[in-house]
Amino acid sequence: AVATLTAADGAYVTLIGPVDGVVPATTDRPGDVLISESLTDFAVEAVFVNPDSPTWDYGFAFRHDSLHHFRLSVASDGTWAVTYCNEAPKQPLCFAPSFVGNGVANGLALGTGQTNRLRLLVAGTYGVVFVNEQQVALFNLFGPTDGSALFAAAGLRANANPTPVAYRDLIVRGTQ
Repeated sequence: AVATLTAADGAYVTLIGPVDGVVPATTDRPGDVLISESLTDFAVEAVFVNPDSPTWDYGFAFRHDSLHHFRLSVASDGTWAVTYCNEAPKQPLCFAPSFVGNGVANGLALGTGQTNRLRLLVAGTYGVVFVNEQQVALFNLFGPTDGSALFAAAGLRANANPTPVAYRDLIVRGTQ
């Protein structure tokens, strides 16, 4: 896994960014901003600004297609999670998410207006998460991996994003 990820990270070139934006507020699904429609293996990073809300989460939805996707999120409780979502045709939201990995995100800034840099590196069936330049987790991606859309997202855990979430310096690297 480490060799695969290291080789991929060294071969990736900048495709997008740096760009700034805002993940919109929503009431019935995660807020999201489409970053790319054609990435399977990639590295993405962004600095997210903690919203003025008692609870929040933000991160990336990736390898997204009409039925499956993965979600990386960090949250106001100081945790990180990677989940796999299988969306049944009659279900408008993530149906029966499966945890790929989760835990405490040491070094995560939690105060309103504070920032956190998230970095996600994905190659083949492996992924690695960094929070504020610290490696948090190495994980195995299971299930279908045909999806190729990548989103900046918020409200991934509650399927709602009551407060807009700003991000800046979003950069995507991959193969051309």
